[in-house]
Amino acid sequence: GEVRAKDSFASRLCLAYKRITSNSELESFFGLRDFIYLLQDIRGRSQLIEQTLHISLDNLLRALERNFNGLPFHSFRKLVSTFIKDCDVPHSTDATQLLRNPIEVVREALSVEDTSD
Repeated sequence: GEVRAKDSFASRLCLAYKRITSNSELESFFGLRDFIYLLQDIRGRSQLIEQTLHISLDNLLRALERNFNGLPFHSFRKLVSTFIKDCDVPHSTDATQLLRNPIEVVREALSVEDTSD
């Protein structure tokens, strides 16, 4: 996985979110709650070792699919590209080609077990 300083990566995520929500088409579509859940999802999928967050491109894509989807596919691809660019996540191919079918995303979300008491 990719290694990121926690504070630096958080700042980059905030920049990407700000750019996404400043788009008049999306400003009322996504709210702060979506962003908070995105952060929690990334944290849950990644390893934190001594203030260093190990985040893979796959973890970021899965978190975006789960928390920022619901747009037409071309708009979602643009959103994903913005996050990847602003977060400076290295990738060797068009990362949007790794996006899953929405049905797969829903199946994954429904298969998560609730561990709260």
